[in-house]
Amino acid sequence: MTSLGSKRGIIYKNIVVEPQFDSIIFYSKYYLPNSNTKSPTILAAVKKNNKWPFISTDGKVLLPFQFDEVDVYFYDGMVKVKAGGKVGLVDINGKLVVKPQFDLIGYFNNNTACVKSNKKWGLIDKNGKIIIKPIYEDIQELPDQMCAVKLKGKWGFVNKYGKLVIQPQFNQVFSFSNGIAAVKKDKLWGFIDKSGKMIIKPQFEAVMEFYKTTFVVKKNGKWGFIDKSGKFIVKPTYDNITILPYTDLYILKKDKNIGLMDSKGKVIVDAINEFIEDDENLLWRIGCIKIKSSSQKYGFVLDIN
Repeated sequence: MTSLGSKRGIIYKNIVVEPQFDSIIFYSKYYLPNSNTKSPTILAAVKKNNKWPFISTDGKVLLPFQFDEVDVYFYDGMVKVKAGGKVGLVDINGKLVVKPQFDLIGYFNNNTACVKSNKKWGLIDKNGKIIIKPIYEDIQELPDQMCAVKLKGKWGFVNKYGKLVIQPQFNQVFSFSNGIAAVKKDKLWGFIDKSGKMIIKPQFEAVMEFYKTTFVVKKNGKWGFIDKSGKFIVKPTYDNITILPYTDLYILKKDKNIGLMDSKGKVIVDAINEFIEDDENLLWRIGCIKIKSSSQKYGFVLDIN
């Protein structure tokens, strides 16, 4: 970057853009999270007369002076731009993929992003095509090809084509995983398949997001594990169960003691310890976690990955 007084210009390889801009945001392949493109066409966003265009790596102006604001980062090959109070998207080649028309655009997940317009939510793909029109009060992302939507205070599901396949009828839902979703009807939780059929009737006071085919559920005030048929593989005897992040392991609490179990219900450490912790990031660094017994002694659980 070069400057003259309060104005800024660009020197990039053999390209020289004379100082004329009030502000410059440089983009680099190192600051393009989740993008597979190694040589982005866009080099920078520049501000002049309160408007932002983009400058390409060959010094050309892309999308001349039409945006009021631009984001400082690319996410998944897209940068958010704003004009007239509305948000749109520009890709790393300088193409206006989504014209500024939404009040809010979320980040892409599974090649789709949630969008908000006039207080209603919908879904778009990475080409800017509207998959689900913004007509819903709330929306979740699109894992397992099904998207949870809220209408008139109830949740249902829309498929990847935008068709409402499960009518809004639930008080609360989790996203589908391996063809199954947890749903709350009245005060109890059960499980449905993609046709909307209740395959495990509502009977649980609470559920946790599940790992593969194992579900953590609460019944009669205690936590346990069930399989896809609803059969308990670990009876509800625990006071609390929490997921150990980024693993298929669960921390168990029973009568003020702590233990460790895998997602198949196999007890790795009995609930006889004072606590289990990973405050030193040992799990990430050397594949173990630290435990402390009720007798105030420390130990380690190794090879848990």
